[in-house]
Amino acid sequence: MKNRIVMMFMIAAMSALLFAGDLMRINYVDGTSQDFEVSTIEKLTFVDYDVGDVIRVNNADGTMHNDSINTVDKLRFSDFIPFLGAPQNLQIMSSSSDVILRWDYVDYATEYLIYRSEIGPYTGFLKIDTTTRRDYQDTNILSGDKYFYMIKARFSQ
Repeated sequence: MKNRIVMMFMIAAMSALLFAGDLMRINYVDGTSQDFEVSTIEKLTFVDYDVGDVIRVNNADGTMHNDSINTVDKLRFSDFIPFLGAPQNLQIMSSSSDVILRWDYVDYATEYLIYRSEIGPYTGFLKIDTTTRRDYQDTNILSGDKYFYMIKARFSQ
């Protein structure tokens, strides 16, 4: 049996470019899809066998998922829902026990994703929550520590 690896992605290297909780979605030609959380994927391989091309997802827990390339329509890395313009006029109020964030409404936004970094204003952001409101209270803080926030507006159907 001929077995040659056509392309291989090391997901760990890519994860630095993706936010925690992001997904890889396989869209199939029959209209269905399957999602894989990026942080659980160890390796993504496209393999050319005599019997047909295969896309293989190796998970960190040792499990494996195989699909025939002929059944795959698209392979996407993202959170699949388009983002809108950035929320404006962010207000931050803090105390020793919480941080309250408030921002202006974004047209067509149905939810807001809240990201926080403890590293700096341009790096290290992790998604901490999602809300449908235009304010957010972060109670998971330590007095005296610095926190940086990023809010993304999103429209979901």
